[in-house]
Amino acid sequence: MTIVAVAMIVNVITMNKRVKRENQMKKQKPFFVTFEGDDGCGKSTQLKLFLEYLQNKGYDFISTREPGGTIVAEEVRRIMLHLKEDISAEEEFLLVSAGRANHVRTKIKPALNEGKIVVSDRFYDSSFAYQGAGGVSFDKIKRITEDVIQGCEPDLTFWLCIKPERTVERRVVRNGEYQDRFEEKNLDYHNAVFENYEKVAKMYSKRVCVINADQTIENVFKDVVSAFEKLY
Repeated sequence: MTIVAVAMIVNVITMNKRVKRENQMKKQKPFFVTFEGDDGCGKSTQLKLFLEYLQNKGYDFISTREPGGTIVAEEVRRIMLHLKEDISAEEEFLLVSAGRANHVRTKIKPALNEGKIVVSDRFYDSSFAYQGAGGVSFDKIKRITEDVIQGCEPDLTFWLCIKPERTVERRVVRNGEYQDRFEEKNLDYHNAVFENYEKVAKMYSKRVCVINADQTIENVFKDVVSAFEKLY
């Protein structure tokens, strides 16, 4: 086979891949996916696998996180996770809400308007779980959040559900890695977080998919993909 023939074959394969990706992008609709769960549930691993899955399927998507996702919101994240001074749960919630408003306005909504899939490592359900565990009422969180997100609701939320007792060993510092102020909380706090996630799953049962995270990484991922493909 001549060099010219090989080059032609490569060009055809490349073109076919590009056409397939363009057709996939034309068919796709905007979709907002969030991943939730307490520290040590395996969320980061499943999120990484899901993003690889989307990429392999040729979907047009963006990945983001909360707190964070924008320059402004990343500053909020830095304060939230590493602040040495004590702040109240209500002050935490107002801080993260300010970052969330910027995140929604400048990143999430524009991406959805462009027809992209948006995948976020946490969204407002984390406020119910964490600031709720700190004493902020669900009514207050819901009321302020509705103003902040302006109708920008997730289409699908994965709650990686695992008992707090099973995540204790996962939250142990690995190789000298720094623990943030939420990971340092005691078991009672994380039990409250778990209970709040249970409440959120009941409140938003149409979009929250409860995933049993107390199984192999492969089986958890199968459950994630199966739930996504049923809706998208």
